[in-house]
Amino acid sequence: MQTEENRPPVACKSARKFIYFVSGVIFFSLFFFTAPPLSAATPFEPLSFTTHLLNDYIHLIQFNSLLRVETPTITGPDSSGLEPYLGLAEDQSDSEKNGPISRMQKLLLSWNKNLPLKVSGHYDKATSMSVTLYKLVHDCGHDGSYIDRETAHQLLAMEYNWPISKKECSLVAQVLNEAVKFLGLRYRLGGSGVKYIDCGMFTRMAMISAGIAEKVFNRTAAMQYRYAEQGDMGLFLRPAGEPPQPGDLVFFNWRTRFQKRRYKGITHVGFFLGQVGDRLLVLEAASRGERRVTIKDRSDSINRIAGYAQIVGPPAGVDIFDYINMAAEDLENLMVPKLGGD
Repeated sequence: MQTEENRPPVACKSARKFIYFVSGVIFFSLFFFTAPPLSAATPFEPLSFTTHLLNDYIHLIQFNSLLRVETPTITGPDSSGLEPYLGLAEDQSDSEKNGPISRMQKLLLSWNKNLPLKVSGHYDKATSMSVTLYKLVHDCGHDGSYIDRETAHQLLAMEYNWPISKKECSLVAQVLNEAVKFLGLRYRLGGSGVKYIDCGMFTRMAMISAGIAEKVFNRTAAMQYRYAEQGDMGLFLRPAGEPPQPGDLVFFNWRTRFQKRRYKGITHVGFFLGQVGDRLLVLEAASRGERRVTIKDRSDSINRIAGYAQIVGPPAGVDIFDYINMAAEDLENLMVPKLGGD
């Protein structure tokens, strides 16, 4: 029995009535105004309808959360894509700290810490040479003096760990992908490729690792030139006057104390990366200057280039004894030192 002491106040009763009224209006509007027209073919199912409303609400929340994801800043002359590196070019500099050029340089060094560049915020020649090698390894061209759309997308994917659909690599990309693993390795004549390496061993190991050459592939620059002359071991010497292509082997006849004892005076070999501006870029085990595997501008040695050899693919068949006899002939008649090129 209620008394005056435990009887609820009038205000509470009014609040309850208002809540019941609002709930009834909401229920009525949900099931009669927003519901699809009923028919015998589509019977009305309150539970199913409520589930659809709940799913739509969840999708709306997910969509709004996607809209709040931060995206990279769009810069460059072409801002139609999310590519902050698109349009960067040589001689440009960042206008602010940690700008797109600095970010690109950090990405390149994270790809290979032994590239010949520093994080400076300036798109200098060293950056251009490094971008050239990066483009060739990823089949994005070879001119590293600017960043095109495909290279920008590769850099952005690397920065944000975006997945990239795999495509079949060219022979050049396969060989150079193995060659970059030797960047920074110090030069020594006769080096085995573990702690030290020389020019012929560098090209030999890169081609063997890529599956282009057999293990009997000779380590001397002179013998590799001879292979190309004869169209052996996956090499083909380009005719005089034919323009070279990035990824070719380039041979030099530098003057050294061994030159007279080498086949046609060939003393040095490296991977031709292309002509970028007035620079002739070669990836090589340099015996002069830095004395390590690096990218060099050999525009001052054009008159010392003996020829270019195209990498045409792995040899169809190899007779080991033929190549052993060829090497022995060179040792006897041409007096090619056993330890190979410099």
